[in-house]
Amino acid sequence: MTRLFIQTLLLLSTYIIVIGHAHAQSAIVENFTAANCVDSQKLEPAMMTLTHDNPDILVLGCHFSINPEPTEFSDQACLDRKMQYGLKNRLAGFETPFIVVNGIYSTNWKYKNIVSSAVNLARADHELFPLPLNFEDDKLVSALPATALDNTLELWLFSYNFEGVAHIAPDEEEMDENHKGFFGKFPKTPPGKDIKFHNIVNKFTKLGDWDGTPETITIPLNGDNSDAYLLIAQEKNEGPILGSGKLERPRGQISQKHN
Repeated sequence: MTRLFIQTLLLLSTYIIVIGHAHAQSAIVENFTAANCVDSQKLEPAMMTLTHDNPDILVLGCHFSINPEPTEFSDQACLDRKMQYGLKNRLAGFETPFIVVNGIYSTNWKYKNIVSSAVNLARADHELFPLPLNFEDDKLVSALPATALDNTLELWLFSYNFEGVAHIAPDEEEMDENHKGFFGKFPKTPPGKDIKFHNIVNKFTKLGDWDGTPETITIPLNGDNSDAYLLIAQEKNEGPILGSGKLERPRGQISQKHN
């Protein structure tokens, strides 16, 4: 009887582990941020605490610059995506940080409890269906499951690194017209300030449309050795995110890459 009980526990444990790996993230938080924005710098630790305390939440830092000069991580594509969200939600300003959860709930507030409320709303709205993602040589492979959809979705792949340090140069005391931000002079930053950011988006690419038909897709990485990848299924025109799958490189590969 004891042996049978132990065998049952082992089988049950295996079943739970498999199911656990099959689940998608419950919330994808797109943090449109800027390394040279003081409010973004202050929010960054809270965003990582949110991820650390909730393994089912993924916070991605999509960087752009609030100054004419780029930062280490800024990408015009992040600003374009942010503006599309902003126009749709009538929050089209350049304020940072700008947070979007599951493509639905957005806020440009810089307080953790506001973001947590948006995450809770997104979790209650709908559950993200899982999109499996695996490595195969220098490719990613996803066996898309049969899924009943009301509309055709877009598949997007995000690649990101777990962390990076931005060196923030001080702003000059007086600035000419060519060096003013969207709302006037930029806030001053202490000279030589280094800020650590996390889950930094390197790039994101639209893979194509998907109507819910089961199929296996292969995604060439073409030498992209980012730390991790996120596959999402999203309604068109920056609509709700309905499905997701995350894949991280083995920690040994990551440590060798950064050494």
